[in-house]
Amino acid sequence: MRKIFILLTGLTLFFNSQLVSSNDLFVWTRPEVFSPNNDDVDDFIKFYFYSREKLDVSLRIFNEKVGLSYKLTLPSGKSRIIWDGKDKNGKVVPDGTYTYIVESEIGEKIIEKKGKFKLDRSILWKMPKKVLAFYYPWYRTKDFSGFWSHWGCGVPDLSNEKGHPEVSTTNIPKIGVYDSSNPELIKRHIKMAEKSGIDVFICSWWGEKSETDDVFKVILNVAEKSKIKFTIYYELVPDESPEAAISDFIYILENYSRSPAFFKVKGQPVIFVYSRAMFHLNSFEWKEVLSKVKKEYPSLFIADLVFNELPSEIIRTFDGGHTYNPVVEIIFGKDMFESYRNFVERARRYKKIACVTVIPGYDDSYIDRKGPMVCEREDGRLYEELFKKAILSKPDWILITSFNEWHEGSEIEPSVEYGDLFLNLTSKYTTLFKRR
Repeated sequence: MRKIFILLTGLTLFFNSQLVSSNDLFVWTRPEVFSPNNDDVDDFIKFYFYSREKLDVSLRIFNEKVGLSYKLTLPSGKSRIIWDGKDKNGKVVPDGTYTYIVESEIGEKIIEKKGKFKLDRSILWKMPKKVLAFYYPWYRTKDFSGFWSHWGCGVPDLSNEKGHPEVSTTNIPKIGVYDSSNPELIKRHIKMAEKSGIDVFICSWWGEKSETDDVFKVILNVAEKSKIKFTIYYELVPDESPEAAISDFIYILENYSRSPAFFKVKGQPVIFVYSRAMFHLNSFEWKEVLSKVKKEYPSLFIADLVFNELPSEIIRTFDGGHTYNPVVEIIFGKDMFESYRNFVERARRYKKIACVTVIPGYDDSYIDRKGPMVCEREDGRLYEELFKKAILSKPDWILITSFNEWHEGSEIEPSVEYGDLFLNLTSKYTTLFKRR
């Protein structure tokens, strides 16, 4: 069955179009790269026409391996042709760069228009744009859970001179200290994500039967009908054992990935792996782990590539890459646009998901660490600058470190000190990113 057809529909403005024109016939295509892999993202290439009169035209699509030819009659005015990457017999044509030529006879003139486009079905080539934020579900309060957790080297039962709880955090939550296992708190955070354009929370996870595992169960139940999705940030490999990693991933996928609230791309659950865990296994072991896990559960794994320093074998093994925190690069004055762009280009070379990370600031001087680091927020200017550079680097996803890592002062959740400033900035720049 022939898979090319004409739709007599009105045209709207499209970006990234290729335009070939004359006074008698306009031809343009969109997108420049299309990926007909049934993922609902750029599955077709569209040829747009505008002619002053009804025209008989020929359309040829070809490269060194494929040659297709179609005879068409265009109406006067606007029309379009959609091609799904198959020949006239319904056979899939190979990936590659294609040339198209449109020819028509108008009066005594032969008009020829030509251009190029790329076909690439790689599942990870064209990704829906997402904004994800690292999320910490480890906070507990005596009032709700019967004990304090992660609010302190301080004494949360006591108040400081400003009337705030004595907690070891850089800033104070605007809503006060809270319990991550409280369903009402989870609903509140989901609403904040919706308001600010965050699509996914990446939840710190420390193993089966850990506190974070218990809370993750609650989160998925609460978020079942929400547009906001959740996934796991795999923090460490128990005993640095490949078998333990396999067991953990199978546990996560068996117990959580079927939930409608678990983050999936093209039907496959997505799991992020932190640098600590990355260093617990070598590249050969990671390849073995992911191969065994994916045989049972098709899934996508995004590695912390630690400032793009991990070897190519790791990138080939994983489905995408990210850096958890670029604070060191920022403090040492690295050109962050250049850093983001290099990261994205390296991911593109291997056809992997490209993630770049922005931070509002960083200050871990309120916890017991040797050599604390401080990166000033500059009243939001740092966050805006990083977001702009991240958008210009054209990643698949932008990650935010973090939504609520209060210990390290990297949170964008509303605080006593900054109010809703960083949620509002997030809303502004997530909108810009998704529109590009």
